[in-house]
Amino acid sequence: MGRIKVTAPHKIKRNIPITRIGKKQYLKRRFAHIRKVDLAGQHNELTQKYVQANHTPTQSYLRLGLNTDPSAPKAVIESRKKVVKKEMKAKFEQPEAQKARLGPSISELEGSMIANLIEKYGTDLKRMQLDTKLNPFQLTPSQLQRRIVNYLRYEREAFPEQYAELVKLGWLTVEQFSDPAIRRRKK
Repeated sequence: MGRIKVTAPHKIKRNIPITRIGKKQYLKRRFAHIRKVDLAGQHNELTQKYVQANHTPTQSYLRLGLNTDPSAPKAVIESRKKVVKKEMKAKFEQPEAQKARLGPSISELEGSMIANLIEKYGTDLKRMQLDTKLNPFQLTPSQLQRRIVNYLRYEREAFPEQYAELVKLGWLTVEQFSDPAIRRRKK
């Protein structure tokens, strides 16, 4: 019988995958427990949306197309469906004041960038594009126009008094900036 080779603990070889397939297998084993949870739906957006809505059992049955009481007459089932639909609609419907669409919100950085560009260049989108300090994202004239229109719409809806003051001071309105011919104009 041969001698058993003893190696020092600090010299033990670790099973480190060095090939593409070995790395793939290692990662598969390493994160198997997380993948099982993902498949179960903990991080699945659709199941989270369904679970977080705090539905009542009757609402859940209704969404699945099932009846809470299959022996009930059809008229009773239909009236229950109407009641549940009204409850769900009332729960998820926004008040009229919140329905006014503000458009996508503007970040503080983007808002200040657009305001500075408008203040310096007015409607000259080609010069706005070339200014690397005020336009750090190097947006094209069409991208700039889209963002300026979005910014002005947001300002008009969110701050109507301040927007009216800016228009009096000489700022262009949303309608004037929406014109596609503005990209071709030179000042």
